[in-house]
Amino acid sequence: MSKNKIDREEIKGVGGWLSFFIFGLIVSCVINFISGISDISTIFENKELSLIYLYGLTFLDVLYFGGIIGFAIYVIYSLVKLKPNAISLGKMYLILIFLSNLIGVIFSGITGEPLASETSFLDSSQMIYRSLIFSIIWFSYLTYSKRVNNTYPKEK
Repeated sequence: MSKNKIDREEIKGVGGWLSFFIFGLIVSCVINFISGISDISTIFENKELSLIYLYGLTFLDVLYFGGIIGFAIYVIYSLVKLKPNAISLGKMYLILIFLSNLIGVIFSGITGEPLASETSFLDSSQMIYRSLIFSIIWFSYLTYSKRVNNTYPKEK
């Protein structure tokens, strides 16, 4: 075997596309934080809602965005510290993001209201396709990448 072929098979460590995935998770945390603040401020702008309903929606938003951000931070930590369950957590995160977008689009379709960041139901449904493509690409990478398979031991 040539030296170049051996180097490719033994590629290991956090780098390349794996570091780009981690960077994407960090950006996702920032975007979710900003989106969460925006959603909460939108809730408080509506003067027609009762206080109980207002606080209930705020609590749910904080719970949702806090959970997504907290889980993403844990995934980042696991990937950087080379934890054995890091890849499973990364895949779960991708599935969670896709399912949360799917649920949002379903509720958007039921209520007839576009999602907060979209202008119409059609934009909301296009979001689910973007999310699906994003999830499939990264899920495949985490499954088949030589770097990922060499860096993180298989779970038992």
